[in-house]
Amino acid sequence: MRREDGVAVACWIDRGTADRFDRIAKKLNISKSRLARNLLMSGLDDAEVLDSMGLLTLANMIEETKKRIRIMKEEARVMVQAEG
Repeated sequence: MRREDGVAVACWIDRGTADRFDRIAKKLNISKSRLARNLLMSGLDDAEVLDSMGLLTLANMIEETKKRIRIMKEEARVMVQAEG
């Protein structure tokens, strides 16, 4: 891919992840930029497969349900404390 055909993407990672990232790039003798691009493309391919099976939607529904349960649990705890 030519540079003018793409867009720059940046992200922040913790120091431990950065160290792991550096180690793998060096082991493969590629730049960190190429490693990031390779990992991103691979992850996107995997995400598209999961999406084609409906699993991304399912995972999102599960996360939303977990959030609602946490909120309900906290509301119930507050109600019990108020009655106590």
